[in-house]
Amino acid sequence: MKISLLLAVCLAGFISMAKSAPRAQTPAPTLAELNAKQKQLESTIDAMTTQIMQAQLFLEERIRSDGSSGIKAVRLYHEGTSAFYEDNHIGNGALSMHDHANYDRTVGLGEFVAVMNGVEFRTRHNDYKLRMPLKHGKYHETEYIPFPDVPPSVLRQGTVPKQVEEMQEYFRAFRDQNVTHRDYRDYFKANLCVAEGSWTLSTNTLNEPFQSDRHHIDATSWQDLQDKVRFTSYTGTKSRLENFSWLPTKFYGQENGVPKVAQWNYRIICNPIGRNLPTSYFQQQDDLAHRLSRGRTLEEIKKSRAARFKLNEFSMQRSTVYTLLDQLMAQFPGLNNFGANLTDIFPDTNTAVKDVGQLPDNKVLNTGYYHRWFKTDRDGAMGLSVSHRGYNDKNLWVAFNTQPNVMPLSAKSCSDKWHCLNVSQRVSYAIPLEIIYMTPLLSWNPHHVAYTGTTPSPQAAAVTANGRNGGIDKHTAYNGTHKSIFYRTPADFYATGKVEADKADTAKGSVGVLDKQGNVHSMASSGVRVLTPSIGGNVGQVRTRYPIFPVHAEGSSSGVELSALKEMVMHMRKYADIYETPPLNMEPQHTDEVKLAMRPANKDPPGRHFHVITLTPEQHRQLVTGSQLTLTTSFAAGHSHKLVAFYDPHRQGYFYRTCDGQPNCWDGHQHNLERY
Repeated sequence: MKISLLLAVCLAGFISMAKSAPRAQTPAPTLAELNAKQKQLESTIDAMTTQIMQAQLFLEERIRSDGSSGIKAVRLYHEGTSAFYEDNHIGNGALSMHDHANYDRTVGLGEFVAVMNGVEFRTRHNDYKLRMPLKHGKYHETEYIPFPDVPPSVLRQGTVPKQVEEMQEYFRAFRDQNVTHRDYRDYFKANLCVAEGSWTLSTNTLNEPFQSDRHHIDATSWQDLQDKVRFTSYTGTKSRLENFSWLPTKFYGQENGVPKVAQWNYRIICNPIGRNLPTSYFQQQDDLAHRLSRGRTLEEIKKSRAARFKLNEFSMQRSTVYTLLDQLMAQFPGLNNFGANLTDIFPDTNTAVKDVGQLPDNKVLNTGYYHRWFKTDRDGAMGLSVSHRGYNDKNLWVAFNTQPNVMPLSAKSCSDKWHCLNVSQRVSYAIPLEIIYMTPLLSWNPHHVAYTGTTPSPQAAAVTANGRNGGIDKHTAYNGTHKSIFYRTPADFYATGKVEADKADTAKGSVGVLDKQGNVHSMASSGVRVLTPSIGGNVGQVRTRYPIFPVHAEGSSSGVELSALKEMVMHMRKYADIYETPPLNMEPQHTDEVKLAMRPANKDPPGRHFHVITLTPEQHRQLVTGSQLTLTTSFAAGHSHKLVAFYDPHRQGYFYRTCDGQPNCWDGHQHNLERY
């Protein structure tokens, strides 16, 4: 009920009381007194709304300081005599990931609790589709990500067994990242999938956040959903099919005495990376609690669904600023979709912020795409011009938009007391979840089995009509395939159909499928998997899903300390000289890293500076024995360089051949590199 209506009811009550009161009682209030009472009520409601907004801000600020944007937890299914037996951000698999490989584009992913910029929320069971933002589409419009092509050398084989053998060789090449064996790069396509959240203004109509073949929000309205979540939280029960989400609401302002309300919503969406992404860039994270509770080595976890990774293109531990992950996220549009071209006017300067990833041109940052680093025209109080979104949130990726469905916030921005602007912005946030390699199995159909598409039709219904369940005879075999009966890979492609089991998995090991001539073939599922079954030809298992989600607690002060402690405990010899008392009289294991420095550059902008390159012992050995190496420098003056470096034995020195793909660095660094 609107505040104005409440005031009208109150006034009507006062007037009615005045008319019905006996003459001996207190005189009826005058119009002036009623007006004063109305103003008092308005002031009280205004103060209460403001206080609620301040309380909401306090809660968000508290969550922001407790850790970074990232995953907090999955649903608890395991416990034991010590805390490390319990599920944290890993259940049976990282983020409870599993397989629905009998679906054409469904990615198995369970429920989770996440934080984005201080907003804590809980998802439904996700099981999302491989969809990307629609090019130049409207708000939340998406389209299917195209399947990779089948290698022509596979299709040229005269028989299905020969096709199977050739396809196995492509998977071997992908597993080994060996382009000389087979150039797999055009047929194994990497896609970045993110969780995206925003405050929306659709508070009346419940909007399904994203498409899933298996799950939906089980509620008729936002209020119905909140009532169900409140009940299940109060009683400790759950939605059997895990179709409830906890998505908070908030006051973000008021207008004419009426609070303005926003509704949090999220979605999971993917985007093709558009370049080859070497699997060597994935650095495994040691989730020690899960490993200890299962009694597994780090290598055993790496071959399971529980493995979690971080993108690290540097092949070593090092401090970073703008990284490969920033480049990949910068290809991801916000809610304005592809073609967005927006700017952010920075407070105190009233100028547009610049793109840290393209500093040579001092290019204005297109804030319509996801980013976490930006540059200002003038240095801040700490003498730095390069800044990070948020106060202390390493995983805060932000994209601006102009969608009327999204909550706006405004503020006055002044460069001095004479020059002020009223700035209003609408934003969304995103965190990376995983990188999925789509493989040619999605397109490969050597037995020419009919596929009836993704929409219901009589042809799709015929696939399972009359009790057809994938048996091995003509009467029970599937009559073709459709989006959830997606079996087109010859079963002989795999040495075994067995994979790491999860009760949430839906694919069968192998089934019978009729081709267009009515012949039965033994087929395996062709959809997305975390790890394939063991592939024949001694290829073995191949991983196609790499979870890279950040963890909320790792961004806290205790999380940072725990990370350092875990690194030292697990590599005692490497860090023996850091211990106050070396453990077990252990001698330090010196890494003998080699540092090279570029000669200072004086071009302004960006100003006098130099960069350092850190080499592992193996990299240095390769360099001095004649190899060229592609190396990334340290970050200085708001940028870094990518060098192709070599060692010249005649001049007995280190040099770069190219800098950022050019013969010379744009800011004037000389070619020789010196020991640092």
